[in-house]
Amino acid sequence: QIGSQSEMTALSALLLPAVLMGAGYVPCNRHACLARSPPSLVRFTIVAMAKKDKKGTAGKAGTARTVDTATERVLLKVVREPKRDLNEISRFIEKLRSQRGAIPAQALSGGWQLLWVPSAAALESIGTGLHTLPGTSLEDFFLSIGSSKSRKCEANEVLRVFGPFPNIRNILSGSYSFNDPDLRLTYSEMVDGLGKQVNAKDGTSARVVNLSVVYCGEEVMVAASGGATLVFGKVKGGIREELIRLRVLKTRSDDDTEEKSGR
Repeated sequence: QIGSQSEMTALSALLLPAVLMGAGYVPCNRHACLARSPPSLVRFTIVAMAKKDKKGTAGKAGTARTVDTATERVLLKVVREPKRDLNEISRFIEKLRSQRGAIPAQALSGGWQLLWVPSAAALESIGTGLHTLPGTSLEDFFLSIGSSKSRKCEANEVLRVFGPFPNIRNILSGSYSFNDPDLRLTYSEMVDGLGKQVNAKDGTSARVVNLSVVYCGEEVMVAASGGATLVFGKVKGGIREELIRLRVLKTRSDDDTEEKSGR
């Protein structure tokens, strides 16, 4: 909340030029706000200027959504701790949920890493479900959401197999639709790292995932699937780098070495 009239005027001055330039959504200059205003301004408002597309899935023009970056960062820290405090996680999730306003479709664009699920059963709602096979567990999960124009989406599911075996990468690709708060991911193709078709646990080669996005900010997206709440963190360095780290994607230098050796 903003206290004095002078603070409101200062914030409006920061937002107005970008709005007039027709930005998709306009964040306040965080550094300027923090330098000139009290700590309460860490929680700021983004003005959603998105126009409805042909499918009518973008947020309403002029509708404000509140982004609580301070709580986002605390939640990211809590979910990454070796010993997680479930009560703390729930408290910060609810705090972000209470801040949600209208979410424009382009706010979802980018790469997201799954950081928190309340149970192993909740994982079946977003991936192939193959992590439930004997000796197999989910190592990591990444979701890429394209622009509101492309409507493309891709999920990279990394599985760990017990024993001296490499990690397995499954790629789920397709399209998405978003009508705040409903996010629908339609995976029309599922393949492994070698391009071979993969069937889900139920035997199907395609699937639909329905999520309800209850919050989406600069660094965190919170979505509900059934009765479970999932926390995603924005991938800053690129999903490719994460897949290389997990040893399910080769670096370009590795590819060049194999090509020279004739393998």
